[in-house]
Amino acid sequence: MKLLIALLLLLITKVAFASADPDRVAAVTCSILKETRNMDSSYRVEKVNDAREKINEDAYLMGDNIIIASIGFGLCELLVKNHPDWQQAYDESSKIAAAKQAESRKKAAARAEEITAMKAEYTNETRMIFLTNISQNEKFKITNRKVENYDISRAYAGEFLDGDYEGYYSDCVVPKFNHIEGFNKENFLVKENIPLCKTKKSKKLIYSADYDNQIRYQSDSHEGWRMNTNIILKKKKNAVKICLRNFGISFGCFSRPIDDFVFGTGFVFKQK
Repeated sequence: MKLLIALLLLLITKVAFASADPDRVAAVTCSILKETRNMDSSYRVEKVNDAREKINEDAYLMGDNIIIASIGFGLCELLVKNHPDWQQAYDESSKIAAAKQAESRKKAAARAEEITAMKAEYTNETRMIFLTNISQNEKFKITNRKVENYDISRAYAGEFLDGDYEGYYSDCVVPKFNHIEGFNKENFLVKENIPLCKTKKSKKLIYSADYDNQIRYQSDSHEGWRMNTNIILKKKKNAVKICLRNFGISFGCFSRPIDDFVFGTGFVFKQK
């Protein structure tokens, strides 16, 4: 009698395992795994093994990193089901991910080289004249100013200025850093010690650069075009949010501590 009961229980268990739908078990398990936190490694391994037990597959013994990667590659359900195609799909996805990481490192290195080149070109001198006794009424009015061998960024093409030049006093800000902010297929450039100045009287902190500060790429390695785009600053407590500004829309934004900027008065030189 006891032997008969044991045989019945074994038969019922096998029937239960056989009746479990592998696709459904895998789908439910993966939906749970995708909501877990980084710290839940043992829980993920446990859930995969629970699922495999339900569908009568071999125990999972490869660790949590493989589970996380499989979720990222979209192969979670194949892993849970112990599908024969999982290993090949995983290997191919790993190669693609490694190639993308290598390309990202290459881009990061190129940006670092560009920043280094910018520093070498622009940090030798400060290119802004501070004028402490200029009233707001005197600003943005065309006037003449005597300069003596100042290499001022607001001069066009970085030319040296000497003698009397026409221009106007302006509200300016000098970033004390180089920065390249990537967004979509574009870069927003800010150059260290190169002043940004207002080109018209306004309460808004909208400034202009005298260099092309927006670069669009046709592909990862080929530049499409460069342009000069207005910049807007927004002061927030001890930080400044800086964005490109066009057609009333801000984009390519990033934030820096307020101490990374020097606000003052400069002289904007008109193009000859």
